[in-house]
Amino acid sequence: MRINNLSREWTFKWTRGLKPRLGLDLNQRGRGQSNDKLEVVIPCLDKDLATLPLVIDSLREFLKHPLGNIYIVSPVSARDTAIFCRHNDCVFVDETKIAPVEKREIHHRPKGRDRSGWIYQQLIKLNANSLVKTPFFLVWDADTALTKPQAYLHRDKFVINHSDEYHQAYYEIYQRVTHEEARSKVSFITHQMIWSKDILTELKQKLEAENQIEWYRAIIDNLDNNRKSSFSEYELYGNFLNSYHPNSFILEYWFNASLPRNSLGEASKILTDSAADFKSVSWHSYKK
Repeated sequence: MRINNLSREWTFKWTRGLKPRLGLDLNQRGRGQSNDKLEVVIPCLDKDLATLPLVIDSLREFLKHPLGNIYIVSPVSARDTAIFCRHNDCVFVDETKIAPVEKREIHHRPKGRDRSGWIYQQLIKLNANSLVKTPFFLVWDADTALTKPQAYLHRDKFVINHSDEYHQAYYEIYQRVTHEEARSKVSFITHQMIWSKDILTELKQKLEAENQIEWYRAIIDNLDNNRKSSFSEYELYGNFLNSYHPNSFILEYWFNASLPRNSLGEASKILTDSAADFKSVSWHSYKK
């Protein structure tokens, strides 16, 4: 069933309120389980090493799937990240080997602030189907750790989280690049998501057919230089999934705690204490 504009309020009442109370939220109960192997793609900079060990440990402890490669996609200059990968059985990937376009070709400075790198890492995620070996994979932010067991496939359906965020610009660019309205007004920005290689390919083919240029050019050319944040890879994929594969997923609320970086000294206690109420914890370093 598609999530549409009229159902926003009722979607929240169901996923955030009634579903957990009735014990129907699979991952809030920590009872998800799947035999489908998943790989994980995490764009990362050296600054993210403050949180990356927590993220990797949580995936290995709580991801209820057979776990394939964990790809850490970074600049080749990120030597500390490369060392971390060697010591923690992760695959270091030079970001230029997966990025669909060179970073210097992205010129995005809304209100004088250079946001080219932010767009670049989103395009890297959207091109991750060229890297992974499994049919389904997780795209993951380097600052978000799980707090309890979670699965992202259940009875042949994707488990897709949604959040409270709503940023109009993300829906506007979706319409500009797909030439149709985003049907969902609940946000798919949850700092983690399961993607299908086939559906991601279908999405990019849609962008190219509608715009008659490469899919990444369609995104870059439609960025709004008057807005600091005008594109989200999670909203693009989530809304496409909702429009074209509405029966392929189960919708759950994200139950995420967002904390300041200065609380990392108590990270172990925070992750343990948060498990009762939250599925994940994020320590963001960016400034809104």
